[in-house]
Amino acid sequence: MTPDELKRGTMRVNCARESDEVLVLSVEDDGAGLVDGVAPTHKGGGFGMKMIEGLATQIGARFEQTRTNLGSRSVVRLPITTSTLSAK
Repeated sequence: MTPDELKRGTMRVNCARESDEVLVLSVEDDGAGLVDGVAPTHKGGGFGMKMIEGLATQIGARFEQTRTNLGSRSVVRLPITTSTLSAK
């Protein structure tokens, strides 16, 4: 594949209520996926991965990343609370 072919792809972003208590934000792509040798839940990932994990922890959310047949999927599960709904 040429570098230009590697840049083309599709990204899907979805935000939905999983239940009355949980909001789920997911981002999926059909790109190259996660770096080989790094497990999806590897805590020693790059700066971006650490940033997302840290921010998710600060707001009581869970961050997950998985490989898919076509690329990768990142999910943040955010607990819905009164303070979440009234955040400015």
